[in-house]
Amino acid sequence: MNLALVRGGYARAMTIPPDTSCAETFQAAEEEARKAGRGLWGLVTPTPTAPVSTPTATPNCHPAYPTVCIPPPPPDLDCPDIPYRNFPVDHRYGDPHGFDGDKDGIGCEE
Repeated sequence: MNLALVRGGYARAMTIPPDTSCAETFQAAEEEARKAGRGLWGLVTPTPTAPVSTPTATPNCHPAYPTVCIPPPPPDLDCPDIPYRNFPVDHRYGDPHGFDGDKDGIGCEE
């Protein structure tokens, strides 16, 4: 069941020692799901034909966060300072507030 969720892109691989016997299998399943854009990973990969937000289109919203409106710094914001969770981060524009610490394209993950 857990492996099926990871393969479908609906869960992330997680290893808790000392039970590490299947860690490589789960990690490979997650990587394959990411590459194939399945489940959660389909949400963070922009399509090549998708329009790109520009700073002039939404002057008070930073384009690195295309689905939520977060102003550019200053001030520097942290996840507790904003109401959004699990939103896409478009690294073509950087991540000025550092919401995507693990660089997986999802900001303020819970």
